[in-house]
Amino acid sequence: MAEIISQNQSLLEIANNLSHEYRKPVASILGLMNLIKHDDYKSDKESLIMMESATKELDVKLRKIISYIEVL
Repeated sequence: MAEIISQNQSLLEIANNLSHEYRKPVASILGLMNLIKHDDYKSDKESLIMMESATKELDVKLRKIISYIEVL
């Protein structure tokens, strides 16, 4: 029973860490999309560069998780 409780605690910590890690780039993308939407779906180069950066950050994080899972 103690092992199950320990595993559940570990899973909760992993989920918490992941939610914080992924929330930042997702929030950036959503914020940028709101700005673009507010401007009738027209955007400037700076906004697109920022969105590209956020999507690349998210992609790196996802690839890291996938590579870790593939090792298991």
